[in-house]
Amino acid sequence: MHSVRVTLPDGTQAEYPHGTRVADVLENATFGSGNTPAIAVLANNQLTSLYYRLDVNTELEAVTMETREGQRVYRRSLCFLLAMAAQDICPKRHLVIGHSLGNGYYYRFDDELPITDEEIERLQQRMQELVEQDLPIVRRLISYTDALEYFEKHRMHDTALLLKHRNDAKLPVYTCGQTMDISHGPLVPSTGILSYFELRKYEPGFILRFPRDSDPYRLGPFEASPILFSIYQEYKQWGKILNVSSAGKLNELTVSNGIKNFIRVAEALQNKKIAEIADRINDRKGTARIILIAGPSSSGKTTFAKKLSIQLTVLGFQPVSIGLDNYFVPREQTPLDEDGNYDFEHLEAIDIQLLNEHLEALLNGSEVELPSFSFKTGTRSPSGHMIRLP
Repeated sequence: MHSVRVTLPDGTQAEYPHGTRVADVLENATFGSGNTPAIAVLANNQLTSLYYRLDVNTELEAVTMETREGQRVYRRSLCFLLAMAAQDICPKRHLVIGHSLGNGYYYRFDDELPITDEEIERLQQRMQELVEQDLPIVRRLISYTDALEYFEKHRMHDTALLLKHRNDAKLPVYTCGQTMDISHGPLVPSTGILSYFELRKYEPGFILRFPRDSDPYRLGPFEASPILFSIYQEYKQWGKILNVSSAGKLNELTVSNGIKNFIRVAEALQNKKIAEIADRINDRKGTARIILIAGPSSSGKTTFAKKLSIQLTVLGFQPVSIGLDNYFVPREQTPLDEDGNYDFEHLEAIDIQLLNEHLEALLNGSEVELPSFSFKTGTRSPSGHMIRLP
């Protein structure tokens, strides 16, 4: 029988039959981090479950709860555990995950009815029972037809829609007991690992809480995020207006040639919101002098700033825009990430001292010259562009 060679982090190697599961390798090797069990592995740098079958020579590295990858696996697995409990406790109601909120995920039921304290208590109790039973969570492949039939039968309409425009002959799924879901990434090998969680009511739904990144074996204190939650609720309302609440529905809209109208309505909603923001700034005229726009790279900050500037101009302002891209430190001073690459998202990638000096000078009525940064050369130079606040 054909065999494959497995190389462990300490350099030791062993031969295993083709198709051997990673879980079987773990039983015969010193693997992991001390007493911390592996909940997944990196197989040739690809994150996968312990049910992964070896088909080529493979370098294996343990993924534990202390790692970033392990935390993602744990949180994804908690969602699966909650789905199992909901299927048992509320079989006639369909649970919908909304969005992340702090160290947790916000959930609601698709019937839009508020969840009761009793239902939350029963769900949590059932989740704890499933953890105590230590049931295996198994990854397997099933046919496209069988997957679609299951998701439609169990009213998982968003998942069924997501599959509708795929042509996979077979699909990876995870199963545990009577619960099955499409594989969005590896899960832990059994429910017994999922000990750290809490369900907390958060009207009109609830939050599935999980440990912080810095302390993966303990739940930290709960911190409410009412402003962020209100933004998510507004986003949900936009979804109702646009009739798009999932990627599957967006696919349907694209196929039906409705995407152009979707874009027009979405832009109208955004422009309306930006106009409202401009009105709120106008209400604070004389006190609000700086507007800060945050977001990761390519998130639309510049476009948003231009649109807001137009709305403020309509209200009689003369806004001056300052782009942080021109305040990057020289390339040799740029912080490095854990892989040794330049980390342009790091706060210290920006010359904070120079930015503060310019902002203070502008607020004091002085004129400043904006810098100009070249990403090609990684250097900063004077731009010759002088600005002063009106």
